[in-house]
Amino acid sequence: WIADTGHHRIVKWISPTSSMVVCGSFGTGNSQFYYPYGLFVDTSDSNTLYVADTSNHRIQRWLAGATSGTTVAGFTGYYGNGLNQLWYPSSVTLDNNRNMFIVDSNNNRILQWAIGSSSGMIIAGDIYYGTTSYLLDSPTNIDFDSSGSLFVADTANNRIQKFIVSCPPAQNISTAVSPATTSAPVSNISWSLNGTTIAGSPIGWSGSSSVYLSVPTDVAIDRNGTVYVLDSYNGRVQCFVPGSTAATTVVSGDYGTGWNQFHGMDAMSVDANGSIYIVDSYNNRVMRWSPGATNGTLVAGGYGSGRNANQLNRPSGLFMTHNSSSIWIADTINSRIVRWDSSATGTVVCGSYGSGASQFYYPLDLFIDTSDSNTLYVADTYNHRIQRWLSGATSGTTVAGQTGTCNNGYNQLCYPGAVVGNGNGYIYIADTSNDRIMSWVVGATYGTVIAGGSATGVLPNQFFRPRNLQLDASGALIVADMFNNRVQKYSPICASCTTPASTASTNQSVTGPSSSSVITLATSTTSAGSFMASASFAITTSTLRMTTRTEADGGISLANRHSFARIFILVYPIICVIGN
Repeated sequence: WIADTGHHRIVKWISPTSSMVVCGSFGTGNSQFYYPYGLFVDTSDSNTLYVADTSNHRIQRWLAGATSGTTVAGFTGYYGNGLNQLWYPSSVTLDNNRNMFIVDSNNNRILQWAIGSSSGMIIAGDIYYGTTSYLLDSPTNIDFDSSGSLFVADTANNRIQKFIVSCPPAQNISTAVSPATTSAPVSNISWSLNGTTIAGSPIGWSGSSSVYLSVPTDVAIDRNGTVYVLDSYNGRVQCFVPGSTAATTVVSGDYGTGWNQFHGMDAMSVDANGSIYIVDSYNNRVMRWSPGATNGTLVAGGYGSGRNANQLNRPSGLFMTHNSSSIWIADTINSRIVRWDSSATGTVVCGSYGSGASQFYYPLDLFIDTSDSNTLYVADTYNHRIQRWLSGATSGTTVAGQTGTCNNGYNQLCYPGAVVGNGNGYIYIADTSNDRIMSWVVGATYGTVIAGGSATGVLPNQFFRPRNLQLDASGALIVADMFNNRVQKYSPICASCTTPASTASTNQSVTGPSSSSVITLATSTTSAGSFMASASFAITTSTLRMTTRTEADGGISLANRHSFARIFILVYPIICVIGN
């Protein structure tokens, strides 16, 4: 029995010269597969077939003689790292008690999943990859010896790992940390739990046609509700009119340093005249594209990377007020905020490298509250905090997060990528490495998760490194869900203003199924991984993995790649090293 991966089918060879197709064709239906990598035949159950339908992120069970299969683990097309999800599973096997053991390759873990259960339990590895004895890196296959010990082909670590069998009791497993009970005021606006995809693919596919995006890094909304998307890997800006999922390209450029070229598209803004301002990060400049123009005009930077008044160094964010021509820029590698009133030179507003109250550590975004005397909010990304600077102040105040602490508590942030405000004392934060959007009352000691946060993935209530966000005229959240290659809209829901005892947790908790034996492994407390992550280029037979490590023994693992080609982003958007 062979998983004929490239033909999306299972075949059975009777002899060296004779074979038959058992099942499968290309697709996502119950009778189809999408690059299946592994299979198991349960000879004790009339040759029932289990297939690791890898690129559909599921396990399919086929009864003997059936014309279609049944999904027994995962969700078709929806990758993620929740305990009810899979991400490029590569192998499946069963024990005598009909427990499935699944190599969840891109999640760097082995799951035990009882048939009929809605979720599995981790028995080896974790969503973090690493080289220590209890971590895995893109495992591919498993087997058991006669004593029940688990052997894992730990592929990217170039080793075979053995996990000894033991018999602890079943226990509750939670994917995230619940906050301490406390109390704080809540806005009379909440948001729908599930987002609606208004641009790009709902299931994370990337592409260059009018209905696809590839690593969208920012969004902007004009007075008519038109959504502009900075489609960074396609080198363009896409315009989506309300109600349409097909875009018009309004800015297009290729790679380079020319006036119609880009080298990193990290942020943008649209003015009242329809001109589009784009942060061209690796060219250390900001360009303005007038409506219909085929070339941009330099409005900031452009004199190489540096700290001089006419220079920028890997800028990543910008903000423009409606009543001024000034451009405020997050000058990321210089760890400062600068304001450009003309194209010739800029003025340092605040910041230097460090973790003090007057310093930043690679800030990625900023927001100016014009209703509050131009109070400045900065996503101080590598300090894991949001800083608030009153106009004319010589230092800032931390209003969200904890300096130097990357974690997922409700009073914590991990590599926040963006911040916006509503002018009424609320700020909204793209808590990028926690894959969630948080609402935070200025002055509160903790925030509220209003979207995402349960796990990394592509379900409607999940994100894969949200990079930027905006509020539209109705109060809806518009989120650039970067590595899911889509833009999500979370519509507002009116609610009464209350003061709850605690914020409702969005964490998922399941009880691991009992078994006669499970694998015991050491556990570790590892902070959430770095903001730097990966882009998945879907509909290819060999997909890339982009990732970074944040600790010596582990980091966030992202889109898995069967070619094991890698892109390590060491400091976003600072250094990008591509290697095989």
